[in-house]
Amino acid sequence: ERVFVIGESAGAHLAALALLALRDEGVVDGPAGSIFVQGVFDLSGTPSARSAGSETLLFDGPSLTRDLGRLTPDRDEAARRRPDVSPLYADLSGMPPALFVLGEVDPFQDDSRLMAARWAEFAPSARLDVPDAPHGFQHFGAPTAAVAHGFIRDWIAARLTNRPLSV
Repeated sequence: ERVFVIGESAGAHLAALALLALRDEGVVDGPAGSIFVQGVFDLSGTPSARSAGSETLLFDGPSLTRDLGRLTPDRDEAARRRPDVSPLYADLSGMPPALFVLGEVDPFQDDSRLMAARWAEFAPSARLDVPDAPHGFQHFGAPTAAVAHGFIRDWIAARLTNRPLSV
């Protein structure tokens, strides 16, 4: 069977770290692909996370930066950029194809943009930017959620049939 690794928000962070661990452990038949929805890939805080204002709804920059630091209380900002906790800075060679979904009002939008660009250096990478969407938009019942879910399903189908994704 073909397996996809999928994670959302902090789950995307954990999914990326799991893929890196699987690669490092020499798993031969890796996943067919990975899907990261509004992921957090830099625990030191990307520019969009640091500058997040009230329009992001769920987070703001000052508290978000403080909360990211609470995840690794024994590390300073530079140490939070190490690849063992911030996959944005990891060696991404040998990773499977990936889809990154981000909301354009999500404070973690830079995490997804930067990670998608880095990932594309090593494996196929696609990105879906959802306009006017805050963090967790797919759970709020907005019409954009159905569009994003449809795009994810189409991406998975394209990966399973080895055909290009029609946009």
